[in-house]
Amino acid sequence: MNALRKLLLHGCLLPLCLPAMAQSDTIAFPVKLVLDIVSDFHPTRRQAELLTKSADMNLRMARGSFDPKFFLENNNKQFQNKNYYDILHTGLKVPTWFGLEGQLGYEQALGTNLDPSELLPSSGLSYAGLSMPLLRGLLTDQRRTALAMAKVQVQSTVFERQTMLNLLCAEVLAAYVQWYGSYLEHELYSAATRVGTLRLDQVKQSVQAGERARIDTLENEVLRRNFAISRDAAGAKMFKSALELSVHLWNAQGEPLEIGARLKPTALGLEVLDSMAEAWSFDRMRGNLPQIQPLLQEQNLNLNLYSLERKLKQQALLPELNLKYNFLTEGMYRPNPAGVPYWNNYRWGITAQTSLFLRKERAAFSMADVKLEQAQIKYRLKVLETTRKLQACWNMYVTYSKLEQDYRQVVGGYQALLDAELARLSAGESTLFLVNTREIRLLESKLKLVEYQTARYRYALDYLRESGQLWRFLP
Repeated sequence: MNALRKLLLHGCLLPLCLPAMAQSDTIAFPVKLVLDIVSDFHPTRRQAELLTKSADMNLRMARGSFDPKFFLENNNKQFQNKNYYDILHTGLKVPTWFGLEGQLGYEQALGTNLDPSELLPSSGLSYAGLSMPLLRGLLTDQRRTALAMAKVQVQSTVFERQTMLNLLCAEVLAAYVQWYGSYLEHELYSAATRVGTLRLDQVKQSVQAGERARIDTLENEVLRRNFAISRDAAGAKMFKSALELSVHLWNAQGEPLEIGARLKPTALGLEVLDSMAEAWSFDRMRGNLPQIQPLLQEQNLNLNLYSLERKLKQQALLPELNLKYNFLTEGMYRPNPAGVPYWNNYRWGITAQTSLFLRKERAAFSMADVKLEQAQIKYRLKVLETTRKLQACWNMYVTYSKLEQDYRQVVGGYQALLDAELARLSAGESTLFLVNTREIRLLESKLKLVEYQTARYRYALDYLRESGQLWRFLP
């Protein structure tokens, strides 16, 4: 950012707490440098980066549901020097993404008042086995659904970030185009004021020499004053536009910056709007819009979230039927005696339950169905709406590009008429009134040309904003 440091050093970009430095020379402030500053220091850019980090943390949290878990439980009762019971249960549970849960454990039970079902060998009992759902939760469950949703959200965040940067870049470029248009307007009125002042001095000299009537002085004085008033109004408009652009300028310390009086906008770099609009033309976008536009890509991914939720609610319609099976061995995984197979020592169980009417589950599934259908309808409408907006913006961009090109010939014609009228005035064949009229028409045509030019930039921006491609300026 050598250019930024240069601008700060020369007082062209100032923190808001410092006064602007009034100097006569100006420095061009191209749009590329503006975008570089925004890309490096704008708070919204930082927020966009935090979106990705937040999605990654959500994914890590969802994966944490599948972390192996160690457990230990020890219950002991001593009363009047008598050991009623001392029961130890410790082990490790290992959940998997396909629904099975592995278990390793060790149990020991000592004491004189143990429940018969808790009697174990003195060395304890080790076990290894599996538990799994056979109906509800077989295809998916809360943990697996949360993990799948977190993965979708990570992908969705990429497009959400692009959409955020796309809107930010559109605001910055729109503010710059507005500043550039008001600057051109101010320059035209300033030039007209200077010409009017010079001509007024010449008329005054002619009046003193008796070559012209005094009324010519009044006419040129009114014209010059009108140009000066319009110049001052355009200057106020230019200052306002510069402040609106300054909202997006920050330094490395997080301080807002203000565009100083020495900086001026330039057309250098704005041609990239035309080249990008041509590169992402409507013909290219129309056929692949859902696969190119970030907001549509994000909404399409979000449909997967509703589908995952529907799948989970559908599983809740099934009865709960869970199986648990453990191989057993005495002590800390002591081998069985010869001739005694492992499968002869086991512990297994099965649990089953279901609601008789499933009203809650059926309502939840129907609600998930409704949400999915609503999201699909909203997505289809958004695709249609975006397509129509893109088409309208593209047509306006093409129209104003042609209008600007054609109107340049009109400006050239008015310039030729003014030059001819000035030549006739020098030959004594014309009047100041005709010259002033030609000059006013030329100024009006130049202002109209500026209007067409800035309109072309605005419609190119509108098109690129709707197409979602402006984020590429802030990678």
